[in-house]
Amino acid sequence: MNTLSAPRIHLRNNPSRQRGIGLVELAIAAAISIGIIVLALQVVPELRASGRADSEVKLLPKISANIQRLYSSQPAYPVTANAIVTDGIKFNVYPKEYIESPTALRNRWGGAITVTATANQATIRYADVPNLECAEISTALSGSFRDLRVLNQATVGTAVAPAATDTMKNAQGRLDIAKMGTPGTAGRCTSVADVNTIDFIISK
Repeated sequence: MNTLSAPRIHLRNNPSRQRGIGLVELAIAAAISIGIIVLALQVVPELRASGRADSEVKLLPKISANIQRLYSSQPAYPVTANAIVTDGIKFNVYPKEYIESPTALRNRWGGAITVTATANQATIRYADVPNLECAEISTALSGSFRDLRVLNQATVGTAVAPAATDTMKNAQGRLDIAKMGTPGTAGRCTSVADVNTIDFIISK
């Protein structure tokens, strides 16, 4: 008995179709890669800045406590220029990585650290603090110092001297959020040059 066999169908690969799918996949992969790169470029610097700010938030109260301890047996802080810096370097008040010379200090951003005093008050001045770190440090440390003053700098390497009116605290001794401002407006930690001077003030 003769039986009819089903015709054989030969499926052929369609090169043009395969190429089309490959190009679509490649385009999707490229778009995802570009998205990841853009995200990394935005997030990584912020994470680094936040890490530097966190380190400083932990370190500054220790420096303050070390200064207080160094002069605890004295009736007043030394008012001689740079005395607290040179004394502090000799007696390990400051972290070693901040010591530039036997008479000079630099912070983690490369800005100068100066310490001045009247009889009952010492001012630790940090220069060249970037906007983001400035805002985080000011917010976190407002309760750790008697006063906290911030002023935007015009250029890197040129510290300014914050005045009493540049305090970050209100009459109740709390951080005045309104003074923080936003980039391009009046406020603190909003320098166009992305550098600020911060005064951390302690007293006996």
